[in-house]
Amino acid sequence: MSIEKIREKNLFKNIKDEVQIMYELIGVKGVCQIEDIIINEEKDITIILPFYALTDLWNYMKVKPGRHLNEKDSRKVFTQLVDTFIGIHERSIMHRDIKPENILV
Repeated sequence: MSIEKIREKNLFKNIKDEVQIMYELIGVKGVCQIEDIIINEEKDITIILPFYALTDLWNYMKVKPGRHLNEKDSRKVFTQLVDTFIGIHERSIMHRDIKPENILV
């Protein structure tokens, strides 16, 4: 997104807050880790994250027979989520957009 669009939509504080939170979560297992931030000559802002070759829970469930996880897989996903949210909450941060599309499996 360009700085002009950010300025036009008054999003500077939102982006600054988001980047600050991402830096505070570096090292938390289960959280996408920020690698870099690039601002090019056109003043576009790009946040670099690692490539994850997996899919999100929403798309995984769409191709899964019966569209549900068995008990073993459900337990594994749930346990990983709980461990991740413990790490997030220990840093006094709360995730406000928990949904299958935001969970990598």
